[in-house]
Amino acid sequence: PKPQNPKMIKIGYERKHARYSSSDIRRERNIINTSMKKTLRKPTFNRFNDIEPAKRWNLIAKVVKVETVSKIKRIDADPVDIAICKVGDETGCAMILLKGPQVAFAKEEKVLVLRNALSKIVKDRVRLEVDIWGKIEESSSAIKTVNLANNISDTEYEAIPVK
Repeated sequence: PKPQNPKMIKIGYERKHARYSSSDIRRERNIINTSMKKTLRKPTFNRFNDIEPAKRWNLIAKVVKVETVSKIKRIDADPVDIAICKVGDETGCAMILLKGPQVAFAKEEKVLVLRNALSKIVKDRVRLEVDIWGKIEESSSAIKTVNLANNISDTEYEAIPVK
């Protein structure tokens, strides 16, 4: 037979109540949290020919061309810098949108590490964007050539209604 009180534990023929103070629980949680620290996984980097729309990617890319750099006003009238660049590697290239402090990375021949970059469809074409969940930084690795023939931003996508 099960004990009716969920806090009661049956040991042999005796019943004992489990009583914990809040300080005991906090102490136990603290021991568990400090002993089980998470170790971060190393990111696996993808290539540009693997990119599909509406997914997140880790990429190492070289800035080939800076298309436009402009300032636009947000709804709250604050100006925001925007740069649209063509980036790529040996397997292909794509367009990327850089906003705010990311515009500092919009210089030709610079090699960038894009972590958790989002591939979006904008005007029926794929465009990369590093949003608040991603990270962009300079890389020390070298990309010698960029395959401009395989531009994934040139592929046009069409929305098909689901029946």
